[in-house]
Amino acid sequence: MSAQLPHTRLLEEAKSSGLLAGDKTAHVSIRTTGALIAAAKERTGIESTTELVELALATLALPDPVSRYMIETYGTLGPDHQLDV
Repeated sequence: MSAQLPHTRLLEEAKSSGLLAGDKTAHVSIRTTGALIAAAKERTGIESTTELVELALATLALPDPVSRYMIETYGTLGPDHQLDV
C-alpha cells in the first residue's frame, strides 16, 4: 500500500465532509504571479489550477489536525509524567 500525499488526504476529507459536493457554480477570479502558481503546483504535484485552488480553500475550511490532536490529548500524560530534558 502506497502512502498518500497530505493534500490527497485533505481533499478526500473535504469531499467526505460535503465541501466538494454539488454543482460547481461559484466562480473565483484572482490575479497573482505565475511563479506562485507554478511553485504551488510543483510542490503538490497538482496540474489543475482549479484543483489547486480547491486544495487551498479546503486547507482554510477544514480544522487543523494538529490543534485537534493537541486538544483531544491534552493532559493525557498525567501529573506524574517526567520528561527527560
